[in-house]
Amino acid sequence: MKHLSKIQDPIYIGYFKIPPEYYQDKIRYFERNKKKFDLLPEEAFFSLNLDYVRSLYKVKEYSQFLHYVDKLIEQLIVGEQMISEWKEIYTELLYKKAVAHYFNLDYEKAEQVLAQLLKIKVKPAYEKLYTRSVRDRMRMKSQSARGLVIMLLLMSGIVIAAELLVVRNLIVEQVWWVEIIRNVLFIAAISVFVGLEAFIYLKSQKALKAATHKS
Repeated sequence: MKHLSKIQDPIYIGYFKIPPEYYQDKIRYFERNKKKFDLLPEEAFFSLNLDYVRSLYKVKEYSQFLHYVDKLIEQLIVGEQMISEWKEIYTELLYKKAVAHYFNLDYEKAEQVLAQLLKIKVKPAYEKLYTRSVRDRMRMKSQSARGLVIMLLLMSGIVIAAELLVVRNLIVEQVWWVEIIRNVLFIAAISVFVGLEAFIYLKSQKALKAATHKS
């Protein structure tokens, strides 16, 4: 973007006079002057859009970010010869797109974008978010199993309450089998929870292995 310093448009210059960390101010300025920005040269228009979507990402306006980022990526690919650092910007935007999908709870789209990134280059940040997304997606789909864990724990709590309030005071000779029921319920709840988490972990590692083409 070597020619940007030659642009003298006051609206364009005004945007970049806003302090870098004043993200909300930059967002408001951009949206207020968007029609004027559309008339700028392509490279200047791209630099403004890039800074705008970065600002949206910084303030966690993920839905708005996703609304703009695909158009920016398309513009970046078309103008790759014009933008020397296009590969770095491309992977940056893809990663931020994956993060935005993740925090919008759209795990499958996040994983699709991360799979693209992992084919370009394997990085710990990509792997970490990919496995995290797979696990959270599977946890969301396994609510019935989690409901079973909660139900077993509640039943165990009810048995403990009955043991303390009734059995130990009135029918002491029956304490032993009440303790067995309480322990069985508690162990069953823990077993289901641990088994589910182990299954989810193994599935996430298998998915990561497939995404990175590791044998």
